[in-house]
Amino acid sequence: MKLLQCRIVQRFVAGCVSLALVVSGIAGCATKPTYHARIEGIVVDQQRLAGEAESGLVTVTRDGASYEGRAGMELRRGDRIATGPRAEAVIRWASGSVLYVRPNSSGRIGSFFDMLGEVFAKVRGKFEVETTFVRAGARGTSYLVRAAPGGETTVIVFEGTVQVDSTRNAWAPVTLGAGQMVLAHPRPPQPFAAPEAELKSTSDWVDRLDRQVPQTGTSSSSTGTAIAVGVAAAAVIAILATRNRNRDGTPPPPAEPTGRTPPAGTGTAPPTPKPLAAPTGLTPDRSQISGGTHQCTGPMTFRWNAVEGARSYAVRIESQDEKTKRWQVAANTTVAATQLVVDQKRLGTANRWTVQARDGDRSGPVASAAFGCQFYVLR
Repeated sequence: MKLLQCRIVQRFVAGCVSLALVVSGIAGCATKPTYHARIEGIVVDQQRLAGEAESGLVTVTRDGASYEGRAGMELRRGDRIATGPRAEAVIRWASGSVLYVRPNSSGRIGSFFDMLGEVFAKVRGKFEVETTFVRAGARGTSYLVRAAPGGETTVIVFEGTVQVDSTRNAWAPVTLGAGQMVLAHPRPPQPFAAPEAELKSTSDWVDRLDRQVPQTGTSSSSTGTAIAVGVAAAAVIAILATRNRNRDGTPPPPAEPTGRTPPAGTGTAPPTPKPLAAPTGLTPDRSQISGGTHQCTGPMTFRWNAVEGARSYAVRIESQDEKTKRWQVAANTTVAATQLVVDQKRLGTANRWTVQARDGDRSGPVASAAFGCQFYVLR
């Protein structure tokens, strides 16, 4: 009798496994997504998902018309998507590539072209992020691209390799490995090690968005695998149920309690981090000297006071062109120290700069200063 029961169970398990394989195969042959890309989710003020009726967060421009960007919205080739000052967006391509978009950033869907602002790409297959002057292409890796309005572009590689080249063939392509970064345009990029604070800040930001935005884009093959696992689990449960019965078919008595009580949690919520303050003591600044003009005869050191809780600082320096009166980016980077040295040749007679404290995915208020430069020409 016992041998007969074993054979019945074996046949039942074999049938379940066969059914699981069939279900998984059917799911794997399901129709692939028809969209090119999709807005996976929108996060507001770094804290919450956008409501269905909220507006003014993300804009999608298609064929000359503008639309409100919503979670789940399908994007076509040529669509331009732009995030507002309060919004972050996660975009998923049908290929599986995912793009994380900072506030005040934009780009055109294809891979991601005409990009401005800051994005982080997790790539499956071939993918490119392209600014006006710089192209960063990769296959199966992850990297960050930050593009300033003046054209200066920062590329930081987190996994794999990325090729950085000029959209106008101004310099030869450069290949970056994990942990490397470049500042590109108008100068040829020279790879160097990315600051640890920059890598940590970006990783924290991406991890937060992964937690906040639900992954609704589960592939059909993944769904099939989940179903197959469920069927197999049912088989295992049946086996255990058979083994855990007495010979007369009745279930065994419950096990005696051990008398051990699992330790209770404290129930205490983690403390809310103190908001980051705006940096103070910005130097150079025109308010510090008479006339507001500095003697820019050598490399300039930009300094500020440390902010409690900050792990890095985002610094942006702009100079004004004397002829066009337009502001151009002299530097746009993130540092762990409380100072940044800049070649005076990148400055102009009129300059302005900002610094912002960061702690992972948190940012404090922006502090700003301005100053003039007086240059001496030796004759």
